[in-house]
Amino acid sequence: MVARLHGTAAVRTAVALAILCAAPAARAEPEIGAGIEGGVLDLRGATAVAIGGELALAFGHGRLEPLTELSFGTLIAKDPTERVGIYGAGRLGVRWRALRIEGIDLGLDLGLGGERYWIDSASPADRAFGFAGWGTRIRIGKLGFALALRVEVAPKLDDPSALRVICRGTCTAPDDAPADLTMVIDGEVFRW
Repeated sequence: MVARLHGTAAVRTAVALAILCAAPAARAEPEIGAGIEGGVLDLRGATAVAIGGELALAFGHGRLEPLTELSFGTLIAKDPTERVGIYGAGRLGVRWRALRIEGIDLGLDLGLGGERYWIDSASPADRAFGFAGWGTRIRIGKLGFALALRVEVAPKLDDPSALRVICRGTCTAPDDAPADLTMVIDGEVFRW
């Protein structure tokens, strides 16, 4: 029953985002970007770092623009620091431009996403997440540069084989932790 409710909420949120962002194609300002991202994952007391690349597509109109991102990279566990796998993620959301001054945009990002971890010597682990964050976009001619800081909140990772690899044995956080958090920083060069 709980899983069905979560699925229904995700579908409603996706439909609401699509309706909010619907606009005539003539008003759209497409932005295509590529960049790097880095994230720090807190998984039940263990810390892992994700470093990779990102592809982004956004269509702006007025203050709202729908946004789609794909990212991929490597997972690095700490203590000792070593690569433990790779990841892939996708995000669908909306960017709200709070302010535009002389080619500089300040905005808020909000949306849903999903990621898959392919962890060495463990089965792949999938997680859905919600994200919210702040970003700055600087436009110079037809090129631009962006920097964003986001928080992703996901249900806690419960795959015992994946946690053994990331935590190097036993994770220290209690089992009743409600969610895993990820802080993500990404930089991007885009063309609009």
